[in-house]
Amino acid sequence: MSQRIALFILLLAQTTITTAGLAAEAPPALCVPRQDLTARTAGIVTSIHKKPADAVAVGDLIVALDDRLLVAGLKEGEAALEVARASEALAKDGFDRIQRLQASDTLSDQQKVESRLRLAQARAARAQAEAALDRLKIQIADTKIRAEVAGIVRGVPQVKGLFVQYGTSLGYVDATKADCK
Repeated sequence: MSQRIALFILLLAQTTITTAGLAAEAPPALCVPRQDLTARTAGIVTSIHKKPADAVAVGDLIVALDDRLLVAGLKEGEAALEVARASEALAKDGFDRIQRLQASDTLSDQQKVESRLRLAQARAARAQAEAALDRLKIQIADTKIRAEVAGIVRGVPQVKGLFVQYGTSLGYVDATKADCK
């Protein structure tokens, strides 16, 4: 992720700066000579899309790790989110009903408080389900190791079924000369 931010900053630095109608080129960007291919999650190598000495463009898939359990968790999380949304809608309806009845003074203070509490709990459950889905989507994305710079692949393992730990180096991509002037 930090390499992506650095590349974004480098691209911004290369844009033309205009001040008082005068155009001036920004100083040349720093060279990003290589991208380390590091496992962002533990898993089993399920597919190898590039081999050493292959050329890659930004975004090319190089290695994929098994994501089946995460995808199953994502489906489960989507179902949990639907339940949370339905619970929130039900709690909102109950809260709205209590609000309408409040004018008639037929409700106790406890009923009002409980209604607010149920709605707050339902909203929190929905937010929690959404956060869990976001986390799973990130974890699934982390099973795909992609090129963040254009260049030549170096040292990628060529063994399907290999188990890798979080942080394991799987090789690197040497940036092409076009990226490093």
